[in-house]
Amino acid sequence: MNNSQSDLTLNAFTGELVKEKMEMSYTRIRELYNLKQIEIEKMEEKIVKLTDKLSDLKADRQQFEDELNGLYESYVTYCRETGFKPAFEL
Repeated sequence: MNNSQSDLTLNAFTGELVKEKMEMSYTRIRELYNLKQIEIEKMEEKIVKLTDKLSDLKADRQQFEDELNGLYESYVTYCRETGFKPAFEL
């Protein structure tokens, strides 16, 4: 085998090794990417559920606040009309 053929064989072999390493690297990074994508999707699903729950809780809180305000206004009005002194004032 002459020197030129030896270089070509070495280059072809080296080229194949580099190609395989690149394929392995791509495959591994793709796997890591897919795992992160799955984590992100799960987190987004949790965020949607929590956002819905938070919205419901805020609506409930608003309802209680409205009821408290209405009851307090009625209480203060009653105390004024009857001459009683309110036990607490906001």
